[in-house]
Amino acid sequence: MAETQEVVTKAAVWNWNEIRLWGALGISIISLMWSERNRRVANRSTLAIRTQTIRLEEFRSTVKTPLLEALADCEVAATKAESIARSGQTLDQLKPEIEILNRSTIDALGKLESRLNDANESMFTDDTDWLNGFNELEDEVLGFFNASSNAVNQDSLRRDALLKAKVSLRKLRTKTKARIEAHIKTITTASS
Repeated sequence: MAETQEVVTKAAVWNWNEIRLWGALGISIISLMWSERNRRVANRSTLAIRTQTIRLEEFRSTVKTPLLEALADCEVAATKAESIARSGQTLDQLKPEIEILNRSTIDALGKLESRLNDANESMFTDDTDWLNGFNELEDEVLGFFNASSNAVNQDSLRRDALLKAKVSLRKLRTKTKARIEAHIKTITTASS
């Protein structure tokens, strides 16, 4: 009887060792599966971040930077319009400067319009119309410059027209910068 008890004890011990072996094997398999899942999730996240970074960099280099450069020209024109309007000289004395300002503003608006067209055609922007509202503000600015250049108008009305041109140029700048920021937000939140 002692022999049977010894065999039963050995069998129970062997079964316990076998259970531990199979348990370790099961935990190893689960651990490998979990690691593979984590690797795939990390690869997807890395790819999404890489794609988002490329889209942001391309947007910055092909759309944002050229637009900001064109807006800087418009800001220079707005500042110059204000300085002429507030100067102590008569506008007749400043006529050459107003004419130069008028030409440079037309050039700046033309440059901005072409950059907005580029944004419309870029594959790194959404399908919105980047020129939306541009023509109205451009017409306002040019109308104010025409009023400021018209010698028939009183000096005070001409100065007021220059200040209104400055305000319209700043509206155009603000609107375009807001659109740029909104698009950057769209890029960064779309990949999240």
